[in-house]
Amino acid sequence: MLLWTLKEKDLRALDHYEGYPHFYRKKILNVELKGKTVPAMGYIMNDGHPFGAPSDYYLNTILEGYESAGFDTEVLERAVEKSIRLAGEQQPEQENLFDLKWW
Repeated sequence: MLLWTLKEKDLRALDHYEGYPHFYRKKILNVELKGKTVPAMGYIMNDGHPFGAPSDYYLNTILEGYESAGFDTEVLERAVEKSIRLAGEQQPEQENLFDLKWW
């Protein structure tokens, strides 16, 4: 997990980018930072949105963040695969749309 301190104008821009409040809601989570528990805001997808693959642009942005932070990109790849699989289970008639891998 990465944590940032954001200025109000940056938070507004991030809200817009993430689709807040229509696609995501904000949630305050308690996280550990340097041995202390601190509050941190995270985006949680709102109920009612079907599973599916993120757009190539969004996925590449996330992948770039994983790589620059030194995170294991395999975790991201597995999450995308799971989302695609769940999308196929929700809408089996469209399963063939999700056969392609992005990596």
